[in-house]
Amino acid sequence: INEEESIVRYFYTHPEVSGVVLVILVAALLFLALFIQSAKNSRKHQQLSEELAAALEEAHSATEAKQNFFSKMSHDIRTPMNVVLGMTQVAKKYKNDTERLDSALDNIDTEGRYLLELINSILDVNQLEHGRIDLNQTAFSPAACLRESADVLRPLADKKEQHLTVECDEEDRVVLGDAGRINQIIVNIVSNAIKYTPAGGHIAL
Repeated sequence: INEEESIVRYFYTHPEVSGVVLVILVAALLFLALFIQSAKNSRKHQQLSEELAAALEEAHSATEAKQNFFSKMSHDIRTPMNVVLGMTQVAKKYKNDTERLDSALDNIDTEGRYLLELINSILDVNQLEHGRIDLNQTAFSPAACLRESADVLRPLADKKEQHLTVECDEEDRVVLGDAGRINQIIVNIVSNAIKYTPAGGHIAL
């Protein structure tokens, strides 16, 4: 107690020393506060850098995926478009030949519907970029949907002399859903099957 009283008395009788000690304590507290704040800012900066790096990587991946999608889509569009243009010339040339004219018009109709499916796929990508896609709830026959989807692509299979067959165990079943979206899925799957199946092969849907 005597030592504590003497220390207190010393600081009381030597105000200049007390001032220096006080300044040192305040400086130490300020330094500690600045160090803590700096550490927090450093962590925030690191976290922000990581978030920016992740966002840039995600944007790069999205851009690359979009480029691949449109590259594939442009290739897929050329094939039916060439068929439509070719069949249009055939229709003009054989307009008095009913059989050939009907065949050309059927091919134009089929390839036109396939082109529509491809365009719908492109539009779907634009919708998904905005965070939503619309689905319709209507009654439809899955068996009929299968056959219609296959018919759209059958001319492409015929060009490679492929045998495309369709089977469905639920011919009389009716379901509620978006037949157009189901059709798009089937068309994508079957078009890939046609693309990667060797000429003369068998594709069973």
